[in-house]
Amino acid sequence: MARVKGTLTKVGKGKFGFFLMLQEREGFYFNTKYEPKAGVGDVVGIEFTPKGDTRGNVTKVKLLEDKGGPKGAQHNEQRDGGSGGGGGGGRSDSIVWQHSQEMAVRYVDVLLSNGAVKLPKDVTARQTVISALADEATYRFFVDANDPKASKTFKDEAGVASDSGKEESKGDDFDGDDKSDDGDDWDSGSDDEDWD
Repeated sequence: MARVKGTLTKVGKGKFGFFLMLQEREGFYFNTKYEPKAGVGDVVGIEFTPKGDTRGNVTKVKLLEDKGGPKGAQHNEQRDGGSGGGGGGGRSDSIVWQHSQEMAVRYVDVLLSNGAVKLPKDVTARQTVISALADEATYRFFVDANDPKASKTFKDEAGVASDSGKEESKGDDFDGDDKSDDGDDWDSGSDDEDWD
């Protein structure tokens, strides 16, 4: 269990619940089943279980400083194009695709820098191999991101977790309305301070 204090930069709704992002932990997604009763600009304390380098499952959200803005997930432009279609629409797919491309480039770079892929000597052939690796990884990351629970990685890790006796947390999420003071400080990476 970890704790962090920070300023909310995003409260969003995903396919399987809600997520929070903090200014102090850029690129880290705090996932929760319940819509938080805090909004962008508010200072919150989040108790969570880390699930890798870029995400964690929220067990508690405590509103520390209310900045008066709208609470919960804010809906931007039309996501489904107004046609009643499923999915996140073209804009959402475009964003996921772009992020998948970025991750694929990083992945291919790690493979190449560690000698995991043998490249031909011919420059044109090398470009073809590198492009093919990036395209394949982009597609795989895109498909996995659009349906994470159907991905091979999710299924493999779920199997490992069940083999080890670990189970996914069910119903531990708090809705962010907890105003009690349990006496614990929220970690923001600085020395001990009282956040209340």
